Amino acid sequence: WEIRSRSNASPQLERNINRFTQFLTLVGLAALLVGGVGVANAVKSHIDRRLEVIATLKAVGATGRDVFGIYLAQVLLLAGIGSIIGLALGAAMPFAIVGLFGKLLPLPVVPAVHADELALSFVYGLLTALAFGL
Repeated sequence: WEIRSRSNASPQLERNINRFTQFLTLVGLAALLVGGVGVANAVKSHIDRRLEVIATLKAVGATGRDVFGIYLAQVLLLAGIGSIIGLALGAAMPFAIVGLFGKLLPLPVVPAVHADELALSFVYGLLTALAFGL
């Protein structure tokens, strides 16, 4: 016996949507990993260029903890700026796509800004920079 209601009209469609969601999650995690490797390389390059400044700070009495805190704050500030730019582009993209291709889409699409998802993305951006920047 199989019972179908309007909330479960097509189990096959629901399975396909779940698979597509899992696929998009995997793609997002892979992009986050690649971005994290880029962040790690950028932080290493930044620190390598600042070795003389770090040596000067240490020579005038700064502790290793102070130097670490200064450069960690710089990395987090830059990650925050980059995350805000990414959030702005990501939030504007659905509006741009609907504006350009809205007539071609077979279904009506109403773009919206979801603040909770944007906030979660911002936190993920900062955590990625923190994890790969250390």
